[in-house]
Amino acid sequence: MFRNHRTRQNLASNPFSTKFIQPGAIPFEFVDTTDAFQLAKRFLESPYGRMCVVGPHGSGKSSLVAILKPILQHNSPQRSLLHFRLTAGVPSSRPSLRQLFSLPSHAIILLDGYEQLPILSRCVLHCKNRFSGVALLVTSHKKLWGFKNLWQTTINDRVERYVLEQLLLDYPPDFVELALSSEEWKQSRSRRGANLRETLFDMYDWWEIQGP
Repeated sequence: MFRNHRTRQNLASNPFSTKFIQPGAIPFEFVDTTDAFQLAKRFLESPYGRMCVVGPHGSGKSSLVAILKPILQHNSPQRSLLHFRLTAGVPSSRPSLRQLFSLPSHAIILLDGYEQLPILSRCVLHCKNRFSGVALLVTSHKKLWGFKNLWQTTINDRVERYVLEQLLLDYPPDFVELALSSEEWKQSRSRRGANLRETLFDMYDWWEIQGP
């Protein structure tokens, strides 16, 4: 799940604006006793050095990686850390083969959108992992061969309510109920399935009409 970090100076803005909803804008929060420090420790101590955050589109994978990044940097200051965020249909978002071949030994690579990576690039990363000690933490929509699962993100009613509560933290509580009971929300959730982020984008126009 997620926690909002919006401040009151942004109250004039639509809380469903891209800047509040885009991946990484809403930090991840756990609902059980697990925390990001435990996951970071588990990743750094993994003998395989290849781990994956798995889940559907818009379920918080990028947000989780975003909060793990500074923890990993703090706990391994001697290791280079590179963060790649790949976008479907945007080849320029992919690291080049030259970049991958030149990765320093024992670097930590965060790769958000592993499925967008060409096969050859994947092979280079696996070789770097095996022979140069490069650690790989990637996101994917399904379990990956050769990777251990670090975490699986899911979307349910509890997560939906929590996210809305965080986005609307500085507004009266009844706005959360209004959003959840609106036809716009119901229709979008039916259409978007597990992709909660797209539903939040869909609610932009609803807020323009219903917001204070």
